[in-house]
Amino acid sequence: MLAPDDWTHLLPDTDFVRLLKSIDWSQTQAGALQQWPNFLRRELFHVLADANPACLYWGKYQIAIYNEGFSLLAGHRHPNILGKPFDDAWPELADQREQFVEDPVMRGSSSVCNRLEVFVSRNGFLEECFFTGSFTPLRNDQLEYMASYNTCYEHTSQVLYERRTNMLNLLSSPIGDYTTQTIATHIIKALETNPRDIPMAVLYQTEVESQAGEVILSATGSIGVPEDHSILIQNCNLNSSASILELCRQANDIILLPTPPCLEKVDWKGFEEPSKSIGIVQLRSGPHLFGYLLVGTNPRRPLDEHATQILNDLSRHIVSVISAVSSTEEINQRLKLLESELEQSEKQIRYLAMHAEIGMQHVRMDGAQVWANDHWFKITGIDKDDAEICKAMGFMKPIHPDSSPDALDVWRQFVMGEVTELTIEIKLKQLWTPPVGDPEPIMTMAVAFRYQDAKNTLIMACMVDISHLKWQENWQKRSAEEAREAKRQQEQFIDAIR
Repeated sequence: MLAPDDWTHLLPDTDFVRLLKSIDWSQTQAGALQQWPNFLRRELFHVLADANPACLYWGKYQIAIYNEGFSLLAGHRHPNILGKPFDDAWPELADQREQFVEDPVMRGSSSVCNRLEVFVSRNGFLEECFFTGSFTPLRNDQLEYMASYNTCYEHTSQVLYERRTNMLNLLSSPIGDYTTQTIATHIIKALETNPRDIPMAVLYQTEVESQAGEVILSATGSIGVPEDHSILIQNCNLNSSASILELCRQANDIILLPTPPCLEKVDWKGFEEPSKSIGIVQLRSGPHLFGYLLVGTNPRRPLDEHATQILNDLSRHIVSVISAVSSTEEINQRLKLLESELEQSEKQIRYLAMHAEIGMQHVRMDGAQVWANDHWFKITGIDKDDAEICKAMGFMKPIHPDSSPDALDVWRQFVMGEVTELTIEIKLKQLWTPPVGDPEPIMTMAVAFRYQDAKNTLIMACMVDISHLKWQENWQKRSAEEAREAKRQQEQFIDAIR
C-alpha cells in the first residue's frame, strides 16, 4: 500500500523508471526519492517526458538525473552514474564543468555547444565523441539556482562520416599523370588527410615482372613508419617468413587483428598513441592482385561496424584507382607502341592496323575516308559498304552530335596546318551497355596526325574504346555527389527536428 506522500506511482511505468526508483537515493545528495522537493519532482517529470536525451544536474554538486535517451549516450557508465555528482560521473570533463554548468548560471542564459568534441570514457577507454546541446540554468520560485538542464544530441557518426568521405573523395580523384609505380604517392597523400582514422599505414604493391606463380611485394608508401623499419620490405616473396607477410597471407579479403609486436617504434599519427588493432586489406580486382594495405585503426573509437566499413571503403576506392591507372597505362602503352610502329613504314602501319585492337582510318583533307581497318568499323557500327563515308566530310557520320563541334575544329586545324598531331576524346553514335544502367554512346580516345603518302596529304586517326573507363569515372563522381546530397538531407532533417 502506498504511503500518503508517495508521489512516485505517478511516474511512467517503464523498465528505465523502475530502475531509477530502485536506486537508494537517500545515499545521494538528492535525498530519499519520496522526500524530493516539488521543484525536483516537477523537473524529473520534465526529464522523463523529454523525447530527446536529457539530464538534470541537481543542486550544489550537480547530481545526475537523466532519461532513457541519455542512458544510451552514457554507454557502460549507466546506471552507475545515476545520482552521482558531475565530477564523479564525468571525471574527464571536470575541468569543463565551469564552462558547461557554472558560466550559464552567472550569465543567466544557456550555454550552447555545436558539434563539441568531447573525450568520454563510456566504453572502457577515452572515446572521441561530438555533441550538440545546451546547459540551461533552472531557478525555483524564489529565483534561487537549483539545477542545470542538459539536452544533447550525439553527432559522432555524422562527423566521422564526413571526415572519411572527404578522404575517400580525394582518394578517388587523382590529379596528375600517375602510373602503377607512382600511384602510391597519391594514395598515401589522401590517407594522410585523415590522421585520426589512419594513424599509420603501409601500402605493399606486387612487382609487375614477378615470375609465374610468385607474388613479390614491396612497400611503396607509408605513414608514420621510419625508413629503416622491418615492415618496409622490398622485393619479398609473399610466402617468405617475414612477420608482416605472415599477417598478409591471412587476409583473403579484409581482417582486423590485435596490433602485433612488429609495429613497435611506429610514429603513430592523429592521437599519437598506438592503435589497439590493425586492418589488413587485400587489394584485388578479379584475378589481379595489386597488393595489400596495412592500416592502424582509430585508438579513440570502438571496433564496430564503422571500423569495418572504412576498411571496405578503402579497399573499393584504392582498387578502383589502381585499376583505372592500370587501364590508362595500358592504353598509353598501346598508343606509344602504335606511334613507334607507324614511324617505320606504310607497310608496317597496314600490318599493325589489320591486327591491333585499335580502330584506324585514313582521311583526305576534304574529310572523305579513303581506308579504315575492321576494328574501326566494329567500334563505329558503320557498314563497310556505306558509300557516304567516302564522300567529302564523310568521316563525321559516326560521330555523336555532342562531339561534332570538337571534331570539326580538329579537322579545321589540320587543314589550316595549325597542328600536325593531337589527341582528342570523341563520342560516337554507336551505343554500348555499361555494367549498370541504360545503353549510352561509346566514348573513344583518338590520336590523329598528318602524314604524306606518295600522292596526297592525309590524316591518320587511331581510336580506342574507353567507354568503360569513362563510365567508371562518372560513376565515382556520381557516388561522391550522392554522398554530399545525403549529408545535406541529413543536416536538413536534423535542423527540422531541433
